[in-house]
Amino acid sequence: MVQLITLSALGVLFLMVSLFVLSLLLHRDSVVDIAWGPIIVFISLLSFFLHGRGEPRQILVTLLVSLWGTRLALYLLLRNQSREEETGYRQECERRGPLFPLRKFFQVYLLQGVLLLVIVFPVLMVNHFSRPDLLFTDLFALSVWTVGFLFEVVADRQLYRFKREPRNYGKLLQSGLWSLSRHPNYFGEALLWWGIAAFAWPLPGGWNALASPLLVTFLLLCVSGVPVLEDKWQSHPDFPEYRRRTSLFFPKPPRSRRNRE
Repeated sequence: MVQLITLSALGVLFLMVSLFVLSLLLHRDSVVDIAWGPIIVFISLLSFFLHGRGEPRQILVTLLVSLWGTRLALYLLLRNQSREEETGYRQECERRGPLFPLRKFFQVYLLQGVLLLVIVFPVLMVNHFSRPDLLFTDLFALSVWTVGFLFEVVADRQLYRFKREPRNYGKLLQSGLWSLSRHPNYFGEALLWWGIAAFAWPLPGGWNALASPLLVTFLLLCVSGVPVLEDKWQSHPDFPEYRRRTSLFFPKPPRSRRNRE
């Protein structure tokens, strides 16, 4: 297992350095966001082909992660293709000085590489340890992953279609899954990683896999996901009522006007 983790870490380091150089050439930091899913897919496939034995659980988990990562990368690529980033990138570098790109490499790219290794750890466990029989926990894990994946896909699709309509410019999406949670895509993302971790629970040291979904949930709820958007929406005139009526993260029926917090 140590050998697999070391090899994965070296692979992630190489890819993060490559992405950093690419971002300098393109003047776009969004490359690391788009590559996040494919890097996890690459590490998953690497562990499968180097340590996997072609067992049903190993095949299933690798396929699920590959589906998730490919879909996410295509969605982010489609979403970001119309965004103007180069001008802002240049201005930020000029404002913060010549050492800013180097600091960003350690604070963004290298840090994301470390986080990525923790998140992909359950997949490494599944592909390293041999247990050919499928258990009830695998059905449970697949169910959890499926619900989370569908939540993320549908929420992203609803948001993308909403923003493409010119009449919705400057508005908040408050229908569909976005009427049940203010961040249904993030809820789905967290839930599917709980499903991936559940596949590793029957394996030796399976409790270690909990580090992955705990980290994903913490990052989305407290660091890079929910807080950023909540702060962005604070000045929107529709946000106070939307916040009162709609659950922050976990999907719940909308609160009625009489049922105030």
